Parts: sequence; structure tokens; C-alpha cells
Amino acid sequence: MSFLPPSVDPVGSVTQCPHVRRARKWGWLIAGAVLAIAGLIAAVEGTFGVFGSGDGVGEQQASGTIGQLDSGAGARTAVFSGQSGTYTVWLIDGTVVSETLDQRVNATECFIELQGGETARIDGSRQAISVQEGDTATIGWFDAPEGEVRVSCSFTSFGSRRLADELRVNREFVVTPGKPSLEWQPWVALFGGIGVTIVGSWALRRGLEGKIITDAVERC
Repeated sequence: MSFLPPSVDPVGSVTQCPHVRRARKWGWLIAGAVLAIAGLIAAVEGTFGVFGSGDGVGEQQASGTIGQLDSGAGARTAVFSGQSGTYTVWLIDGTVVSETLDQRVNATECFIELQGGETARIDGSRQAISVQEGDTATIGWFDAPEGEVRVSCSFTSFGSRRLADELRVNREFVVTPGKPSLEWQPWVALFGGIGVTIVGSWALRRGLEGKIITDAVERC
């Protein structure tokens, strides 16, 4: 038996050098791209459904003007005679920016005089959620017996000084019959789309990472 130095290969032997490469997982990439695109589309459609322009508030029973902050200047009462039922008061703001509209709704209070001397009061900040339709949003709703109804609204102190300045400008409100319906489909599309987008992004990452393959290459 003969011995050779460790650095010397026996005559006729072939040294094999490993070659490492990364293989993309195309199935994951395709599935991830499809999911991510579908999720984004659903989320965008859901966003427009929840906060979008809408088609307005529908039939209007009466309209009025919200009194300015502090002074109440420019207030105009909405007066109508209606059937017994529920009525909704909407703020017409002129903006479709949800945050701005919510702030002004929260600063609005309305006093309602009903047939027979009964009264009611609604406060925009006490709603569980304000339903938005384009540039209008609900201040609240009330039940009224058959007969004459008088609705007076005014702005109250709420939020920052900048908002207070904006509340010294008159804005219109309308009263519509019935209670607004809060559709659940846009919310499902919004949050479902976000979830699908996250899953799609994860799948894309898996596909891009791929897997490590080690090949033996002769005669390195």
C-alpha cells in the first residue's frame, strides 16, 4: 500500500466541484401574481363602495341650512308633513374626503319638533357609524308620528381650531324618509381584497426565493 500527500490526487481520479444555483418556483410566482392582482382590484372596488361617490341620498323630504358655530347665523329650518316612520338627516358638505366629512358630521347637532309637541335630538358624534353617499353623510335618524316635522341643525364646538373656522360657514342638510342601509358587500370586498393581496405577496416571495439546487460539475 502506498501513501500520497493529501493535496495530491491519485492518478486517474477526477475532482468534482459542486455548483449551486437557485431555481425559481414558477407555480408560486404565477399563483402569487394572480392573487395579488385580484386582491388589489377587490380592495380598490371595495374602497370606492365604502367611501366612494355613490348616487346620492335618494328622495328628499325637506332641506335646511346648518347654523354657524357660536352664532347660529344663517340657520334655516326644514319643515315638512309626513307619514309615521323613520327619517334620516344628512349633511351636504361638498367634499368626498371621508375624514373631513366625518369631522363636520361629528360637530353637528339637530333639534326636531314633532306633531303634538314631542321633541327629539340627534348628535352626529353619537352615531355608531356615519353612512356616506358621495358628498353627503348621515347626522342621524329619528322616528316621527304622522304630521308636521321641523328640523333645525347647528354646528357645535368639536375638534381643532382649524375645524372651528370651517364650522363658521353655512352648509346644507336634507331629510329623507327611512333609515340608511349599510351594505356589507363593499366591506367584504375591501378587507377580503387586502387579505388576498397579502397572501399573493407571500406566494410571490416564495416563488422568488425558489429553492437551492446543488449540481456536481466534473473537472473543476
